[in-house]
Amino acid sequence: MTSRPKPTESKPRTGGFHCGKDHWLSRCPDLDEAAKEALLAERKSKKKSNDSVSKNFRAKRLEQDANLTMNERATVLLNDRLELPYCADSGCDWNVISRKPAGLLQEQDSTVQLVELNEPVESQAVGGMILTSTLAVDVRRTINTAAGPLGIDTDQQLEYLASRRTEDDDSFDEPVSIPPCKRNELNVIQNVVDALVHDAIARGVVDNYLTTR
Repeated sequence: MTSRPKPTESKPRTGGFHCGKDHWLSRCPDLDEAAKEALLAERKSKKKSNDSVSKNFRAKRLEQDANLTMNERATVLLNDRLELPYCADSGCDWNVISRKPAGLLQEQDSTVQLVELNEPVESQAVGGMILTSTLAVDVRRTINTAAGPLGIDTDQQLEYLASRRTEDDDSFDEPVSIPPCKRNELNVIQNVVDALVHDAIARGVVDNYLTTR
């Protein structure tokens, strides 16, 4: 009959919280049972106090957030009718509005229409939750900022994007009717020299030279 080896007793990684040695408080040879119980009671009381402070701080933060008025929150105005809170620079690729606010906007603006999408669009919200959108709505957004309302002209943004892509696209040749713009090397050299001279004068490097001429 073979005897199994006794399992080794685990030790605290950072040492005992009283003496710092490699044993638990219950095994500490420097304390008697009364001192051990007193230390445990003190430790439990301190932990309970810290937990209470943490909970009170969290409750205070939640209460402050709940007491924020609509004017103190960042809001967006849809079609100059419905005002909703929003999160600025959230990193989202899509602007998603739930069905209830969309219905409220329809009640206040008869021109708002919900259009069914050909295919549902899935988006991932904060926390990993997947949202499935089956309808689309065309709205005009006005972001309320500290400096006042800021209208978002989507058509103008699309025109600017189209012009940027046209300018940056090198796959097409220059139009025949417009002569290519060539860089004037003489003007470039003159501009560089002027900049160096002005910089030298500003730093006082050529003051002595100018006075002796």
